[in-house]
Formats: sequence, structure tokens, C-alpha cells
Amino acid sequence: KSRFPHHSGVAGREPRCEASALMPRLAGENKYAQLSAVAAIPVVLYSVWRLLQDPAPTRGTKSRTQLHYGPADRRRRKSVDGDDFPPPYPNGWYFLCASKDIGVGCLRSFFITGRELVAFRNAEGEVGVVSAFCAHQGVHIGHGGFVDGDGVRCPYHHWKFGTDGKLQHIPQLEDGGARDCDRDRNHLKSFPVTEDSGLIFCWVHADGEDPLAPALSASFLRPIKDAKLSWAASLRMEDFHMHVMEPSHNTVDWYHFKTVHHLLAAHWLNKLAPLYATYETQQARAMIYGSKNDNGSPVTDPQLLVFDQRVLSVKLFDHIALPSTFIPDLHSNT
Repeated sequence: KSRFPHHSGVAGREPRCEASALMPRLAGENKYAQLSAVAAIPVVLYSVWRLLQDPAPTRGTKSRTQLHYGPADRRRRKSVDGDDFPPPYPNGWYFLCASKDIGVGCLRSFFITGRELVAFRNAEGEVGVVSAFCAHQGVHIGHGGFVDGDGVRCPYHHWKFGTDGKLQHIPQLEDGGARDCDRDRNHLKSFPVTEDSGLIFCWVHADGEDPLAPALSASFLRPIKDAKLSWAASLRMEDFHMHVMEPSHNTVDWYHFKTVHHLLAAHWLNKLAPLYATYETQQARAMIYGSKNDNGSPVTDPQLLVFDQRVLSVKLFDHIALPSTFIPDLHSNT
């Protein structure tokens, strides 16, 4: 029997649907829809969290000429009436990442000093840092590129570049593009790299000059080696939206660590740690203050600035205060 009477030849009646037969099916569909919506919530929240924590590198170029590392893209110092202005970013060594973060065959993207760079470790274990945009069509090598033997290939036409940025191979040409590989315009801008003490640095200079002497391992990293320091822990910090020199200038201002820095430097994810400590910063020690080292000798290094921080309290999950008896050396300097 039809559910609609007019189909059975009965005239003059309005179409009628038996809703009771459809209710179970609709209820089941609504149930599955609700379960799907609930299951999607953590996925959406996790996606938003990942986007906030690890966003895609910002595109710093718009014109076609800027995609290639030519004269228009070099961060040279400007000169007006014979006076040289300092470059927009200081010349020197820039920390990229820990050595363990770039294994053999690994390729990573970085955005530093207004430049988009890629760092990779080839099959021989050598680390190369080059401009991220391919010299052929300006494709970002960090998005889809891959390490191949002693170099890295662009994802678009698989042009291969070495750790020195020089073009090594063009697969669509029978001879591998031997003549094209000798042309300077087909090379990538490369940056000197040093790897020491488990850290990777690259040298950036506005005028393209070579690294200054002494070597990084004999200057900046020497105190780490002399003191036989080793990695102890990693701390999550929020991004500081400021010029790279501002934190360096701000660091020597020891007193602001007593007022605002202990709040601004704490990433909200650290709240999830089991133990959360509060501290205070005491008078910094330096040669200009006539301070002394821990062994009582006077501080003689003009570049040394020692911060003494005293732990005030330790809380479990930032809510449950722990008695000082359970915390060794709670009131001693750290």
C-alpha cells in the first residue's frame, strides 16, 4: 500500500506522509552528526594550537625580481652624503637551531634578518644554509624540496644545489646542464656555517664580507667549552615581536628582571608543568660594579654579567604551594 493515497487512485485527498516511520532513521542520523561534531572539536582545537605555535614562514617578497638574490635584495648599508648608516640587521653570527634538529637528509626553513633561508644536512653530514628561493622560477625550496646526496633539490624542476649554493644538476637536460651550472645567476646565495658544541650558526653580513676573526668557536663558544657546560633543558618562550638588537640591549638592564621580565618571559604552556617556581633577581655582578666571582676573586671580564636569582616559592601545577622543607636549598642563589 502506498504511503501517499493519491498514488492509489483516491482523488481529492492531500498527500500524507507517515512521519512515524522516518523518526527512527532521523534520530539515528542526528546521533551520528552529534558524535561527529563532538569528535571534531579536539581536532579543530589542536589545529589552531599548531598554527599558533608553528605558523608557516611569512612571505617577505612580492615582486619577481626580489625572488632572486640579486642586487635589489641585498641588505647593504645605505650611504647619504658620504655617511654610512648601519645595516638594518647587525652583521654577525646568528643561531639557527641545535645540531640534533637537522639530521642527515633533513631540510628546514628559517626566516631571519628579513631573509627566508633553508638549512639542510647532506649525505656527507655537511650543513648548508642557502637562500630559500630557487634561482630558476623562484619556488621556495623549503616547501616540498628534498635532500639528494650532497645537495638539495627544488620541488618544481628538481634543480640541485650544493651546500655552497652552486647549481649542480638540471635533470631535464641530457648533460645535466653543465654549461648552465657554471653561470653565476643560476646559483643560490649561500651563508657561511659553523657547527660547534651541538649548535648551528650562520654568518650574515650586509655587504657579503667573510666572517671576522677569531672564529666563533674560539670566542663566543669558548667559555662554554672552558667551563665544560652541557645541555640541561629546553624552555618554551613566546615570540618577542621586536628587533633582534632590542633583547641584547635589554638584557644588561638587570633591574627589570625584578619587575616585569619574570612575567613576560613565561610561556603559558609552562603552566602545565608539574612544578612552577617563582623567583627574584638580585643585584647583578659585573666588573664595573666591583663585583666578585663565586670564589671571591674580583670580576675582571668586562663582557661578563652575572645574574643571581633566588627561588621564592614552588607550587604544584601553579596552585598547590610546597613547603620549603621539601625543596632543597630553596633560599640559596641559583
